[in-house]
Amino acid sequence: MTDGFGALPIDATRRPALGAIHGATLLCADLATARAAYEVALGYRVVAEGVVTASLAGQWGAPGHAGAPLLLMQPPAGDGPFLRFIEAPGMRPYVPCSAWGWHALELAVSSCDAATARLLDAGRFSLLDAPHDLGFSAGALRAAQLLGPFGEVLYLTEIRRPVPGYSLPTARSLIDRLFIVVQHGASAADGLARYTAAFGNAASPVMQVDIAFMAQLHGCAVGHRYGIGTLALDACCYFELDDTPAHVGPRPATDGLLPAGIGLVSCRGALAAGPAAPVELFYARARQVDCTIGPGGERLEILD
Repeated sequence: MTDGFGALPIDATRRPALGAIHGATLLCADLATARAAYEVALGYRVVAEGVVTASLAGQWGAPGHAGAPLLLMQPPAGDGPFLRFIEAPGMRPYVPCSAWGWHALELAVSSCDAATARLLDAGRFSLLDAPHDLGFSAGALRAAQLLGPFGEVLYLTEIRRPVPGYSLPTARSLIDRLFIVVQHGASAADGLARYTAAFGNAASPVMQVDIAFMAQLHGCAVGHRYGIGTLALDACCYFELDDTPAHVGPRPATDGLLPAGIGLVSCRGALAAGPAAPVELFYARARQVDCTIGPGGERLEILD
């Protein structure tokens, strides 16, 4: 059993496989902005409001969030991974691509172009890369990247047809469920190897791709290529791990708080022992919950 993040890094012992993504937790300046951005622009539904309990904040190793207001949202269909927003008024927004850790949320959309236009029209998101067909998918995938109000990057991905070797979701609304969370680290190959060693989930080969908006934010030359690969989870979910240039390093952290931006990702899994799950909607079907830290310093919460 861990005692907050960092007490037991993922490669300290072999664990049961990670399951589906259950949710992502974002730190925000105020919940009103989160509601305007994700309820109005994305069409997500508020399913619960409350505060972070002291016991939960302690499990995260982030006692500074105890008592903070929180907002829980889900896609229009009413299921799929949650987005949980925690109010942290004094926290500065994460600067995208500036450090390792959780970098982006990838959402399934029925039309990349229409979804991108909707978010830009709402005024809460800015464009990082316009809708384009992903070359490695032979036209099966079309995506755009946008910057959210808290430093989070959103990938809006239209899945036109199956991609060999992957199980991908079908969007049931213009903007639907979270199905990939993107991590930045020193080495995608090393990070994937460590996740596989710790949990046994299958990893894809690492491929070299041109990611224009990341190269620009990193100050790299046009055409800079990144190593990226995926870790297969359950229910059409994946972690994507991306290389970063040598000048990018660990994400700055404040003692007692989660990192800015995407502070925490939650997955289903199996635990031999762990603290009892809180009695609230996010943990409704969980018996136990535990926390660990990944190869890029990313915080991972596991729900049994």
